[in-house]
Amino acid sequence: MVESVGVFVRNTLAIDDIIGRALSFSATSPEKLGERQGAFERDLRNELTRLSPDGRFTEIAEIYALVARRP
Repeated sequence: MVESVGVFVRNTLAIDDIIGRALSFSATSPEKLGERQGAFERDLRNELTRLSPDGRFTEIAEIYALVARRP
């Protein structure tokens, strides 16, 4: 028996939230960036501010689960 369940969620993110997420990825972790971390954060903050001067972004995500059970 297979069942799928999904729900959409809407969140407001600030620039610091997005930077924090970026630093949580392995490719852009503080360990990986090393001395370039400051420049990475500065450049990302500048670009995000250009995209949204008020510093707020809306995230719409789907949380989805596929559940399989034995009959």
